[in-house]
Amino acid sequence: MSRPIDADALIANLKQKYCGNCCSLSSECDCSLIDDIKDINSMPTIDAIEVVRCKDCQYGHVTEILGETCWYCGLTGYFNTEDGYCDKGAKRNGQDDEGKGVNEK
Repeated sequence: MSRPIDADALIANLKQKYCGNCCSLSSECDCSLIDDIKDINSMPTIDAIEVVRCKDCQYGHVTEILGETCWYCGLTGYFNTEDGYCDKGAKRNGQDDEGKGVNEK
């Protein structure tokens, strides 16, 4: 299974960590990272969509059915586990990309 990453963030991190202000990593650059960054940029991208877990979704509501805790989706009408997800979800207000509240970091 492939592991999606933010390639732009990786390149920015490499530039900051190893290049500092030495260059702009243009084609005239002598930096040792230029070939690595070209390799990263030449990698294929995946066609992925962002999903929102039921526990982090503004439409998800905790409920109980037959003694089992589950999440009810007010948008689709489906029941799921807290780790369930769909492509129609939307993060609750005040949450970051990891589902943490603004004050939980």
